[in-house]
Amino acid sequence: MDRLLRSFQDRFILFRIPEDLGVRHASVILREPIMNGGKLLEAANPLFADMMQAIAHFEIM
Repeated sequence: MDRLLRSFQDRFILFRIPEDLGVRHASVILREPIMNGGKLLEAANPLFADMMQAIAHFEIM
């Protein structure tokens, strides 16, 4: 069991977006904001690049 737990911990990366950044569910995957006629429809995720780095790190684990 200890070996299984270590294996899980080695493969798990918590990536948390602080609530005060106001990233809505749909915006989590957005690198760029979605605009329509100059009006903001969905804001970009300000942590998008960090999130992609975490994914890339996970892929090489």
